[in-house]
Amino acid sequence: STPGSYSREIVEELGMYFPTLGMPEDTKALMEGALDDNSFLQQCYQTLEVQERILFKELNSLKGGLLAFVFDTPDRVQHMFWRDIKGCPETRENQPILQVYEYMDRVIGKLLPLIDASAILIISSAHGFANFDYAVHMNTFLFEKGYLTLKQGASVTERSGLLQAVDWSRTKAYAVGFNSIYLNLAGREKQGIVNSSEVPQLTAEIIKALKELRHAERGVFPVENVYKKEDIYHGRHLFNAPYLIVGLRPGYRFSWQTALGGIPEGEIFSQNEKKWNGDHCIDYTFVPGVVLSNKKIQKKDPRLTDIAATILKHAGLPLDGLDGEPLF
Repeated sequence: STPGSYSREIVEELGMYFPTLGMPEDTKALMEGALDDNSFLQQCYQTLEVQERILFKELNSLKGGLLAFVFDTPDRVQHMFWRDIKGCPETRENQPILQVYEYMDRVIGKLLPLIDASAILIISSAHGFANFDYAVHMNTFLFEKGYLTLKQGASVTERSGLLQAVDWSRTKAYAVGFNSIYLNLAGREKQGIVNSSEVPQLTAEIIKALKELRHAERGVFPVENVYKKEDIYHGRHLFNAPYLIVGLRPGYRFSWQTALGGIPEGEIFSQNEKKWNGDHCIDYTFVPGVVLSNKKIQKKDPRLTDIAATILKHAGLPLDGLDGEPLF
């Protein structure tokens, strides 16, 4: 915590311990069967209760300025229980996602009487959610298309992650993380072979191949959009950004193996059988977030970047260099 004494202050004032490392909602334990659904949800609500108590501790001592607070448990519950929303969206019975939203609604109900008419309350999510039915092994796709080359005799272990199996002397593109494709650029990557003059043609080729990618089993073209980095990013770190950002359709997401630089053998698509069955790492048009406010929002198309602009405006601070605009 910052300041260092703050964590001790919470423990002493509220008489409880709280998690500080990683995800307190142990999604990995649920995926691996170390927790069942009920135990995981119990853990989630314990986390929510701790967070709620910290929020009201701070709200009650706030005399002015800005208080920002994050509840991340709804995100974790949606990742793990989206299957329930898909199967039976009309009933709240045994629906963890709807129940966690009702919990958050009650928190807002307790919060509203504590703020006066001069206060601005903004409630925002970072994104929405969609189903995650199939994993896309993007490095396998790049390998099959000839943009990524493996070392001769690369083992299964080398292919499993961290790009260990890649022959960089013959590789033009690779994927790591979610949604991102990088070029093996000379002067940036240690063993880069792609010259800057080749970038326009190479990116055009990869975009065309991505849009033609078809999941034959379902007759679906999973790639909705492909964005060039200069179309969505700017600033002094643009050079280090992925060259292409892949916007997939609902039901598809980059595989866990791709995120870690793996190149699995076999098919480009594999069915997602994990309990992590909802996600938002797809084309942004399919997973819009939500913004609520106690002041009338005047922008017709509010964006996440507008939150910062709104806060700075009402704090009387300049908006120089911001992408967003005030909501009101």
